[in-house]
Amino acid sequence: MTPAPTVTGYIGGRLSAFSGQCQLYVWCDWCVKWHYHGVACDERPGTVTHRVAHCCDNNDLSPYRAHGYNIRISRVPYERVARSVREANSLQRSISCHDGRTTPSIERLRRQRPTVTPARATRRS
Repeated sequence: MTPAPTVTGYIGGRLSAFSGQCQLYVWCDWCVKWHYHGVACDERPGTVTHRVAHCCDNNDLSPYRAHGYNIRISRVPYERVARSVREANSLQRSISCHDGRTTPSIERLRRQRPTVTPARATRRS
């Protein structure tokens, strides 16, 4: 049996003001979009947790479908990496996820990796 791969996860916003739950975002290089899962907001960076992949509306073509993935939680928040990658549009996702085909543009999108963007400086009045 092939073990589940390990990917990086980034903790994002709190689900509600009263819950201790946040979203854990994972960049999926198959679907070319962010997947998200619930996680405790105080989960420690470096912790590894397993999740079932949400790839392609449960299409079995994804390499993550059979075993899911292990997510190593980053100390970098989701907001610092969210815009560093471009998600596939609905047509590209339909071609790759539902038809099982690929194009050069989909392959370029799949090669992207999230990178940390510099923190925005706050202006003082």
